[in-house]
Amino acid sequence: MSYIKLIKLLYLVDREALLLHGRPVTTDRYVQTDQGPSLSQINDLITMGSFEDSAW
Repeated sequence: MSYIKLIKLLYLVDREALLLHGRPVTTDRYVQTDQGPSLSQINDLITMGSFEDSAW
């Protein structure tokens, strides 16, 4: 799975949970990128290329 697809799926899950249950799955904030809406911290963690010092 591509990183962009993963980021988009996480965004959709988060948005759907917010609409259905009144709270998101993540505590991330939504941002607009060149590829469309995204979750800010998740996008940064995936695109930074280093997971050594992260919770991932």
